Amino acid sequence: MTATETSSDLFGHPRGLSVLFATETWERFSYFGNSALVVLYMVQHLLQPGRIEGVIGFAAVKAVLEFLFGPLAPQPSPRSCSASTPGLHIRPP
Repeated sequence: MTATETSSDLFGHPRGLSVLFATETWERFSYFGNSALVVLYMVQHLLQPGRIEGVIGFAAVKAVLEFLFGPLAPQPSPRSCSASTPGLHIRPP
């Protein structure tokens, strides 16, 4: 390369690499930003009592999770406990 030729490099890298970097950065920003917006929407509007039953497939997902991990909602105890610590239940007299 002679001194009269202009270089198309940017800091020693091809110019197309900066376009690729900018495109990839924008794509990731958009993906994760939309993911956050979906979570905010679900928490604010969808996961309210009375609305979650209308979600397609929620009952199936809940059934599988309950099969694997037990009941998802806290179950009332057969006897009321006045004090409860992990592994120790103290019944009233």
